[in-house]
Amino acid sequence: MNRCFFNKHFFLIVILFFLTSNSKLLAQQIPLEKIRDMFNKAVQDDSGREAFCNLILSYSNESAVITAYQAAAKALQAKNGWNPLARLSQLKQADALFESAIDREPSNIELRFLRLSVQYYTPRWLGLSDNLEEDKKVIISNIHHYKNLNINDGVIDWIQDFMITSGFCDEREIATIKAAKAD
Repeated sequence: MNRCFFNKHFFLIVILFFLTSNSKLLAQQIPLEKIRDMFNKAVQDDSGREAFCNLILSYSNESAVITAYQAAAKALQAKNGWNPLARLSQLKQADALFESAIDREPSNIELRFLRLSVQYYTPRWLGLSDNLEEDKKVIISNIHHYKNLNINDGVIDWIQDFMITSGFCDEREIATIKAAKAD
């Protein structure tokens, strides 16, 4: 009887291990385009937020782009929290993840845009919005090279829309941003 009990538990542990390992593998196989789409929906509508956050935070991928989307997920989680200390903690975690991603790919305008958009909506008095001007400059100086950076037209549309409608850019910067996709 003990042997049967042991075998059932062993079998259960093996199954659980396989399922958790397999779910991470499945998550890592989701194309970046799908992640971008899920992120966009999570930003637009609260109903997709939890699914996006759960998916992207389960990744163990070391790419800078995935790290930046994990940072954005942490920031999205902070948006709806009720505990101010937990919300601040999540924003600080997001900030650290953004730093890690941008240290690896400092010219990547997608990473810079994700951080800029989070910091733009973060209250300045928290001290977590220090990179706005830096990110804006990197985006504007590299936006014409977006195809060389493997950034698709959809992401450029997000960047252009945000940068133009946010009131954060002057007319010269807006003209540069608008011209990027026309090149």
